[in-house]
Amino acid sequence: MKCMSRTKSRDLFPIHILLMILSVIFFSVIIHTESTALSAREQGLIRFLVFVLIVVLSVHFILKFLRHVYLSKKVFSSQITESNSRDYVTFNDFLKHCAPSGYKREVSSELGFSFCYPENWQILCSKEKLLYMQVKETNLEQGMTIMRNFNISYQHIDGVPNMDFLFKAIITGLVKAMGAALEFQEPFKNEETFGMRYKLKYKSPKRTDLCCYQIALTNNAKKSLILLTFTAGTHDFSKTKKLFDEISNLVEIF
Repeated sequence: MKCMSRTKSRDLFPIHILLMILSVIFFSVIIHTESTALSAREQGLIRFLVFVLIVVLSVHFILKFLRHVYLSKKVFSSQITESNSRDYVTFNDFLKHCAPSGYKREVSSELGFSFCYPENWQILCSKEKLLYMQVKETNLEQGMTIMRNFNISYQHIDGVPNMDFLFKAIITGLVKAMGAALEFQEPFKNEETFGMRYKLKYKSPKRTDLCCYQIALTNNAKKSLILLTFTAGTHDFSKTKKLFDEISNLVEIF
């Protein structure tokens, strides 16, 4: 307890400040009590020294106050930055862990969306600019003829006036590029997202009957479009459509 009180006293009244105060008092006493014994020159010198001490003391306290204000602002700013950083990480961690049982969540903070995929599927990064990621089944599920997969891509659409025209253009381009036949298309909408689902039937280079089930979705802000392209065997589609729809329903655009 004694050591603590000594430390606090030193912080409140530093030794050099105490010496300055005592010097001012000492010289003031000399001026008032022995002014008759001192010459005018000596009295002037003492007054000058007292004035210098007062100025030095004042400057010291002003600088100390300004330094305290500067350090306080710096600490406060660093605390805000650290807090924001913690909030950012916490938000990403929340999204990553906010996935239904049997799923994992992938978060793209840079592009502003996240999606889920079955936890036993493999996720692959893509080198193509328009393609964000590829996710594929690692083991053939019982009852399926081929292993399924899906791609996810992101497109910036801020300023697009007509979403129906955009969906139609995407479908038309996909049909021509794949030489596929469009089997059905249906719009959908919920509280946060809306878009278009459509299924195309085509043959692979090895003449395997495949279906492409693509879901294009955006949110009410209409700044970004997420494209989920699912591939499965034609005969497997009826068994797996529910899974594909569930994956698309778990997409978050923020």
